[in-house]
Amino acid sequence: LKPNMYNTTPSSLVTIYNETGLSENSTCHQLQLSHKTILLVIYSTILIGGTLGVILMSFCLLKSHSRSTSTIVVINLVATHSVFLVTIPFRISYYVQNQWNYGFFFCKVSSSMVHIHMYLSFLFYVVLLATKYLTFLTIYRKPYVVAASVLIWVVVILIVFPTYFSNYGSSERYAHGRCFQFQRELKRKSVIIINYMASSCMIVVICTLVACQGVILAKVIKTHSGSLSAHLEFGAQKTPLTFLLIMLVCFLPYQLFRIHYVKNIDADCSATLSPYNEILLAFTGGSTLDSLLF
Repeated sequence: LKPNMYNTTPSSLVTIYNETGLSENSTCHQLQLSHKTILLVIYSTILIGGTLGVILMSFCLLKSHSRSTSTIVVINLVATHSVFLVTIPFRISYYVQNQWNYGFFFCKVSSSMVHIHMYLSFLFYVVLLATKYLTFLTIYRKPYVVAASVLIWVVVILIVFPTYFSNYGSSERYAHGRCFQFQRELKRKSVIIINYMASSCMIVVICTLVACQGVILAKVIKTHSGSLSAHLEFGAQKTPLTFLLIMLVCFLPYQLFRIHYVKNIDADCSATLSPYNEILLAFTGGSTLDSLLF
């Protein structure tokens, strides 16, 4: 029988670490004070700025009667950001106290939410940008956005959540009072493949969207340069440019580093990559500030 990680004696914890080859004092995946300080600054900024942005955007949505593409996507983003922001205070508490006191299940929830938030936000950004580009090409219909939003939530709630939580952190035994240290899951071949595929897809999609936006801007410049409607056409590109900027600044660095991290996580423990992975992952939460930018 596997011992319960939250009902173990000190001697059994020693046994667990001997079996896994990782001691609690190991420097391989432990965060140093400087790393924790950076994470505290990032997550505190996300909590304050993100909460402010969600509140302001919620008031704007309540006052607005618009049901445009942007409005539909923003509603989905506000919901996504709100769920993620609920877990941030627990992360901050953990980095301050260096102790997780909220149970292993909620540790898994808090740890996975930063990933789920990133991918959900990315999907809604893609939906918005795709519809903007199709609108520019006059081949877009609004119902597609509603259908895409509903489909995303159905898939996430009925498939992604159950599958993710049932497998996340289940292949190894982890120390009582510790959280956000599931690096050993990356020893599983299936997890490695999924990480490579997810990162590669996001990188390709972001680069494709940047190329599409470049083509559209070039066409706008060529068509409307010097005309009275030029400022209106360029103004219409503000929203897609904002979302592209968020993806380039918040998402792309993490995905590029993630491929290197997964490949080399156990290559040299003395020069661990884990703290930098955590910092870049935390930076993806900066997308919660999107409502303050447009």
